[in-house]
Amino acid sequence: IMGRFGFYEDEDDDNFTEDKAVFDEEETPHPIPFSTQFISKWSRALFDSSREMQGRNSDLKSMIIQRNGYDSNPRQQSYPPLGDYWDASTVSVSSMLENQIQQHEERDDLDGIIQMLQVEKMEETHPHLRVQNEIGEKMKTLSDAVAREHKKLDQWDEAYKAKTKKQNNESFLALKTILKADHATAKKIIQAEKAQQKQLEDDARREQEALDEAKRREDEEKERIRRDAQEKQAAKDKRKAEMEKELAEKYAEKYAFVTRAKKLTDDLVKKREIIQPFDTCKAVSKRRMNMKRLCRGRVNTISADVQKIQTVSRELIASIKAEKEEDKKTKDIIDRGDPGASSEMAKGYDYFVDLLASSIMVRIQAEGFNGPRGDGFPLAAFLATVASEIPDFVPILEAHVYTVCPLVIPFVASLGKNAGEDELMESLGMVKNKEGNFESFERFLQRTEGIVSFMSNIMSSHPSNHLLFGGHGGAIQWLNNFIDLLPPPPEQLPLFTASVLDGK
Repeated sequence: IMGRFGFYEDEDDDNFTEDKAVFDEEETPHPIPFSTQFISKWSRALFDSSREMQGRNSDLKSMIIQRNGYDSNPRQQSYPPLGDYWDASTVSVSSMLENQIQQHEERDDLDGIIQMLQVEKMEETHPHLRVQNEIGEKMKTLSDAVAREHKKLDQWDEAYKAKTKKQNNESFLALKTILKADHATAKKIIQAEKAQQKQLEDDARREQEALDEAKRREDEEKERIRRDAQEKQAAKDKRKAEMEKELAEKYAEKYAFVTRAKKLTDDLVKKREIIQPFDTCKAVSKRRMNMKRLCRGRVNTISADVQKIQTVSRELIASIKAEKEEDKKTKDIIDRGDPGASSEMAKGYDYFVDLLASSIMVRIQAEGFNGPRGDGFPLAAFLATVASEIPDFVPILEAHVYTVCPLVIPFVASLGKNAGEDELMESLGMVKNKEGNFESFERFLQRTEGIVSFMSNIMSSHPSNHLLFGGHGGAIQWLNNFIDLLPPPPEQLPLFTASVLDGK
């Protein structure tokens, strides 16, 4: 154990104390000081043998001191005394001689004398060492011979280097002369190569510029062609759009009656959805009964008597206007927040108009109605009079007629090639009975004749200023529209043509 301690005999001793330790010198505390010398178990034997050898040589050292009269200072030597390193019983003479040769130049004369006396003492004590010394002398002589040979080799190497350097200098001078002589030629060759390289680069540059110019012109031509084509296509599309717009405007103008008829039928559906609650409201049941009495009772009494037609007309017009005033009163009550009034109670006017139109449609589609024989003229005169006083009645009645008979518009839906018989019947306006079967074609033609004749009766009725189905001017326009609906010759006319014209 090292530290501030030296060493002690048994480091595993459990009874170790600082009294047993040998102190070398005082040092600063450190876990593992760097300035101390470690002596472990494995080196203790070497340490003990060194002390024993020093004891053996102590007599020799005393004899040297007595002979010389002084003691040599070990601290002035380059190496410790030789006796501190060998064991007299095992060390060889050659080792001692080699050690002596290596230390000869570094030690002073006194150290050499001491070493020689030590050797002589060893030879007197051990006779076999003299033989070993002789061998050492021979080896020294051989070593000197080897050194002389090495010296000769060094001299030869220096001479060879000098000769080689001279030859290299001569070769360098010769090469320099040759290079200097050929410098002008080499310079001309280099200049020619540079000129040729520049010419090649210029040619390549001009060729690339030509290719770029050709590519630019090609791109410009393609762009011009593309712009021309784009402009032509834009002009073509513009003309096409203008033509389509013109055709659409002409078609819309020509078939405006079809567009109007479709809008009227769509509005009728929405109108009936709005007035439907009035038909089931118990608070207005008396109002509904009075309306139905007038529409189904008084209207059915109309005949060819002009006085009768005028009387019923005035009565219906007054009742419709009265319902309109009643709706206004009901709305005022609702606005005041009366809990006894509701919004459906204010639909009497619209309900009355729709009820009158619906009652007319039932009558003109009855099997006993014969429009071509004149049954529709008294009814037509009554409706024309009502329409002149109640403008809202015009679109409602027209929508009801267009819904059950599209030929009155006139209009026939276009069918695809794969359309079946049911699609054809629906497009013509054929209706189904309660069992879900379509009416017979004979019944369809009879019903169509009655509706068309009824519409013709209205167009020719007084007053002349009424607008129902276009009034008097609507008759000629309707005939023109129906003729445009027919296919051009020599195609066959549709089957409904005769019935429609017969009713007209």
